[in-house]
Amino acid sequence: MKSLCIIGLGLIGGSIAKDIKLRKLAELIYAFDKHANSLEKAKAAGWIDHSINEFNDIKDIKPDFIIVATPIKSAAKILLNLAQEESLSNSILTDTASAKGFIYEYLRDIKVKNIVLSHPMAGSNNSGFDASKEGLFNNKKTIIVDAFKIDSENLAIVEQFWQKLGSETIKMNVDEHDYAVAYASHLPHLIAFGLTDAIKNEANSNINESSAGGLKEFLRIAASDPDMWADILITNKEAIINSLNQFNTSIENLLKNTESVEDLKSSLYEIKKFKEDKF
Repeated sequence: MKSLCIIGLGLIGGSIAKDIKLRKLAELIYAFDKHANSLEKAKAAGWIDHSINEFNDIKDIKPDFIIVATPIKSAAKILLNLAQEESLSNSILTDTASAKGFIYEYLRDIKVKNIVLSHPMAGSNNSGFDASKEGLFNNKKTIIVDAFKIDSENLAIVEQFWQKLGSETIKMNVDEHDYAVAYASHLPHLIAFGLTDAIKNEANSNINESSAGGLKEFLRIAASDPDMWADILITNKEAIINSLNQFNTSIENLLKNTESVEDLKSSLYEIKKFKEDKF
């Protein structure tokens, strides 16, 4: 493609820019970010060709492809703004947000012709442009959500874009996506946040001193960006509560099985086999 614009040069947006440049997927890479320092670093290193200082300038540039790599609520507002801009009617728009129901509801009252929602299942507990890296999406999955039923040609362009970054694409509808990622990502983060908070509030000061690598690795994601995760936990609350209820039921069943060694072993062996088969 000739021109591409990335809105948000954090971990995901910055990593996209690096892979696009390395794989020569666009002749010109534009970027907009509220942090001028991120734009300066990306341009100085040659990862982007042009930095955009004013958001409305995107409408004058008319990029062929626009990626909104910002938190969910911000992404919804940006996509709504861009989708209603006549000068961008030929641009293809996509996002990287972690929940889709909120965005779909935000946009459902307008006629959307050029938006394909997408979610690369890649990331880190680190954030910002400095955390971005080449190859982040290689051998990772990207979920494509064609919520607005756009034409097959534009849908294929979005799928092929992620595939060229090394990602395997899979398709889901809005509800399938939000319920799947509640289990795959959001609930694990919630549990890590909760366990870290419980340890913080525990009077026994020996927990940290007695912990080995397992606890530290388990709690690693509790150091994820609070602003981003507040956004995720609020916008995908229903699906997260559903997964949390199922998790609580599973914990209760395991605790009940402690009354019988054989029942408990049977449950643990069944869980072990499922984990080894599926993960």
